[in-house]
Amino acid sequence: RGGRHDSASYWRWSLVELSQGTASRRDGVSFAEELKLRRECSVLIQEAQELLEVSPVTYATAVTYCNRYFLHHSLRDKGVPHLLVATCCVYLACKVDEQPKPLHAVMRVCARLRHRAQPALAARLQSDPEEYRKEREALLRGEVEVLKALGFDLHITHPHKHLLAMLSWVNEVATRQGLEEVSRRVTPLGNLAFRLLSDSFHTLVCLQHTPEAVAAAMLELAAMLLGVELPVDNGRRFYERVSVDDDTHRVSPDDTEAG
Repeated sequence: RGGRHDSASYWRWSLVELSQGTASRRDGVSFAEELKLRRECSVLIQEAQELLEVSPVTYATAVTYCNRYFLHHSLRDKGVPHLLVATCCVYLACKVDEQPKPLHAVMRVCARLRHRAQPALAARLQSDPEEYRKEREALLRGEVEVLKALGFDLHITHPHKHLLAMLSWVNEVATRQGLEEVSRRVTPLGNLAFRLLSDSFHTLVCLQHTPEAVAAAMLELAAMLLGVELPVDNGRRFYERVSVDDDTHRVSPDDTEAG
């Protein structure tokens, strides 16, 4: 796929491209299996985020790195297993988002998650210096592979700030228009929208749509689920306060349910 790694459009793929054109597909991995393995990665990353006590934005950064990596690398690659890639992305995202964690802490947490069915394997990292050394070297080599796959393009624009801005706009307009019911429900609306946004990182939405469109879609979905009618201001809806070009309506149920 042509283009510059530092171009936002380079990392934005259509559902057709994702279902037919990834490295895993060329390696004989079905789309369903790819979605399953990608979800295993995102689940590990989310659990590691909670255990390491880093921000949800860092979780989003790590998942985005991981999903981008597997556009051009097969999930069948035994050289760097998919859950090791996820571990590398956690370590890298913590550094990039200025929430650095010691390498040994990331190794310990992620090894426990990767080997939850065989806890003795994770325990060996604590008791066997040679196992610790091998795991450390594998993680550092994997980090280099992730960096190369990303073309050292580490800057990620996430939907979170756009969602905050949209919620602020909804609250301001509702207050100005005297829509007390909407104003009263802005906080639960925001809480649900952010939960939906977090869940969306278990899908391929971050590869398919702009951050603005994803934020708008999560807010609109939250409003629909809560039965909140979002205000209109001089004919402008909330998503028109940022440049989303109405792309929110193209974030379909198929996108948000994939994986």
